[in-house]
Amino acid sequence: MKNLILFLTTAFATSFFAQASDLQIDLNTQRGSLIKIDIYNPGLASLLVLAPGQGCNARLDMYDSIAGEGKTAGFTVVRLYWAYCVADPQGGIPSNDFSNEKEDFITVLNYVRDELKFNDTNISIGGKSMGTGITWEVFALQKYLNQFVMLTPICTDSETEPSNHKNIFSENYPGLDSESRNILLVQGNADPYCETNHFQSYISNKGNNFVPLVVKGTHSFGINNPDGQFNAEQSTKNLKVISKWIFTWLK
Repeated sequence: MKNLILFLTTAFATSFFAQASDLQIDLNTQRGSLIKIDIYNPGLASLLVLAPGQGCNARLDMYDSIAGEGKTAGFTVVRLYWAYCVADPQGGIPSNDFSNEKEDFITVLNYVRDELKFNDTNISIGGKSMGTGITWEVFALQKYLNQFVMLTPICTDSETEPSNHKNIFSENYPGLDSESRNILLVQGNADPYCETNHFQSYISNKGNNFVPLVVKGTHSFGINNPDGQFNAEQSTKNLKVISKWIFTWLK
């Protein structure tokens, strides 16, 4: 997956360790790096593990919304903070080949299986933006996993030429075309990193195990007014609808 650089503001960095989850746990990877996870709704039988995008913004509104609907649906939700964000919330960047981030996510999977004692058949995983590419590679290797959630996948090539979008899914998600397990793909209709026509072009000939969901919103599922100003009330409602859809599909 191409390394997507997003702008990180000081406001994002100062809110990084804000916590609205039930628990926040520190874990060490095999390479000795510290990661953090938020655990929402501990003790429920089913589990959704999510990896964030590249930016070190806590984005509690998104994960709070998902976790809130998860509780109603009987899901514990675990959200990962990348090691590079824990080490340097303002200037951290992922590894060139995402190998560290894959190790971060596998560390979380091992924890929820070995320490939280989740049954393999009750674990679903997913990612947001950059996290979709990293978790896809984990999903492809971990055959015990049955369901994969892709929130705002990267499907538009903004760096070279627009026509290259046909290759982006195969570059970012190698082997996805032939996957037979269940895949949910959620794309915002105002997302410049995955334009709706590119998304629909890719998904049009896929099997019934691919479930595409085109929703309102930007790359963060936010809603802007016609003048471009962020609409917090509509964005909150949008996240709630999206979160309901995720767990309707997972159940």
